[in-house]
Amino acid sequence: MRRLAAIPRALAGAVRGWLWGPENESELWFVQVARRSLQILAAVTRDLASGQLSLRAMGLVFITFVGFFPALTLVFTVLQEFGVHNDLRPTLLAVLEPLGERSTEITDDIIGYIDDLQVEFIGLTSVILLLYLVIDMLRKIEGCFNYIWCVENAGLRPRRLLGYLLTILLSPVLLLLSISISAVVNSPELRNWLEEFALGSQIPAAISFLLPLALMSVGFALMYLLIPAARVRFLSALLGGIFTALVWKLMGSVFQGLLVSSARDSIYLAFASVIAVMYFVYFGWMAALTGSNIAYYHQHPERIRSGR
Repeated sequence: MRRLAAIPRALAGAVRGWLWGPENESELWFVQVARRSLQILAAVTRDLASGQLSLRAMGLVFITFVGFFPALTLVFTVLQEFGVHNDLRPTLLAVLEPLGERSTEITDDIIGYIDDLQVEFIGLTSVILLLYLVIDMLRKIEGCFNYIWCVENAGLRPRRLLGYLLTILLSPVLLLLSISISAVVNSPELRNWLEEFALGSQIPAAISFLLPLALMSVGFALMYLLIPAARVRFLSALLGGIFTALVWKLMGSVFQGLLVSSARDSIYLAFASVIAVMYFVYFGWMAALTGSNIAYYHQHPERIRSGR
């Protein structure tokens, strides 16, 4: 019995020895990738267990609710100058897709709020105030990313301001691009043409799933590149972006299931929707911070075992 009890400990010791032992250059590449992936997984799990990322995600939930409408109004003002402000609704629907059927109602409420503002009458002072609120929100977000990347918060330099503005402007552009290409792929003409080929009917569904995922991954990667006050390699940022995009898609399935089940009892639907939005924002920030954590450990493998 003692020998049997010692087997799990021996296996655990062997796994730890392989995982944290010296690297062997003669190993196959996929074995090295698997080892590094497991090391990053262990480091990220350790950081999540410490609770620091969770605390920062909770703080970002409040910041998001405070700065969301100023940011949305600023984006709406920019889009209106280019004559594409009417495309804001499908963009919001794409962002709030994980909320299921409630996403349409919430989107209509947000668009109604922005329409009531009469953006065309917003003066220079109001635009400056909106820009200040948005930049202040992004600086607080930057502080969370800087904690992950072990750098101090930098002042508002031109490079940082440019990164903030690019983050504000590129995010809706990527969403609009994803929606536009998905609409073309799902058009009846293209579907009829693809059905003439083998497995052609599956191509639009595959593209409709993979294309938004790819653009979402690039969007998160740009956020990891532009917001932290650290030099981030694109490959590391892209790996973190892919993880965050996959978690976002998984969140969509989970939240849709929860809201559909709560919709059966209309008495609790409104209350459940408010709680769902708060949890949606919280888990969204947890996914974003975890993706940045993955990018950090991929770029700094020497910190995996020791941590920060």
